[in-house]
Amino acid sequence: SQLDDQLENNFEELKSLFLASAQATHPDIAFLSLGPGAVAGSYQIDISSVASPAQLISPMAINGNLGVDETLSFTMDGQVSVVDLTKKMKLDEVVTTINDQFGIDGLNLVASEQGSNLVITSASSGADVSFSVVSDQPANQGTGFGTGGASASGTDLQGTYTDTATGDVYAASASGNTLTGTEGPVQGLSVLFSGSAPGTYGTVDILKVGFAERLKQSVESITDSLEGSIHTRVESLEASIRDLDNDIRNFEDRLSIREGHLLAQFARADQALQQLSFLQASIGQQLNQLASVSPI
Repeated sequence: SQLDDQLENNFEELKSLFLASAQATHPDIAFLSLGPGAVAGSYQIDISSVASPAQLISPMAINGNLGVDETLSFTMDGQVSVVDLTKKMKLDEVVTTINDQFGIDGLNLVASEQGSNLVITSASSGADVSFSVVSDQPANQGTGFGTGGASASGTDLQGTYTDTATGDVYAASASGNTLTGTEGPVQGLSVLFSGSAPGTYGTVDILKVGFAERLKQSVESITDSLEGSIHTRVESLEASIRDLDNDIRNFEDRLSIREGHLLAQFARADQALQQLSFLQASIGQQLNQLASVSPI
């Protein structure tokens, strides 16, 4: 009855008892999740480099009309988009034609203008974002991408966490615009960055780590396939089994060598017995012959 009462009247408070609770102080930072090792505290977020999209600018300017008929082939994430351009097209028509084809083929790219040059930019950012373009015209014709083609990749966000209480700086890794702590009390602390320039972006305050989150962290520390205690124990047992197998093989090798020595000794003893038996028979025969000879 007490649980029913709390669920009905204090659901948010009851939920916070089990879940992790954290909040960011800057509007361009959104708290995502905690991971194993995260500890309650206040951590300043310093962004040293923002994530960027993959981008290519045409080597040749398009002044007036495109000088030649040209076919551009764009490749991104295994998908290919082929765009046919004509020498009568102006730059804005080139941009529209390319964007229309991107929409049809589902490529996550956008064509735009920069002065008199064609610009191709990925719609998303991050080091895992890349694309390439190849032309059927040489590098001194049309857009200038050439038959050798060109490629571009984005870059990931870069930043660190600083414990405001101790001043200790902790490393973080990034994927696109997500920053995740990799060590110390911020291990597994993930935030989403939506700013556009490097700088300090307030703090993310881990208010508490709820019971469910603690259980999750404990289970992960046990079941982690690379560093969990089960994996470590299994590796230790497998190492012991390998050592025992090696000991067994070595013992069997020694037994095999010992068996060889004993068999050799037995063979020599058997040969000696045969020789003694033959000698005994020979002596017996000679004695019998001497006994049968009459004395003079």
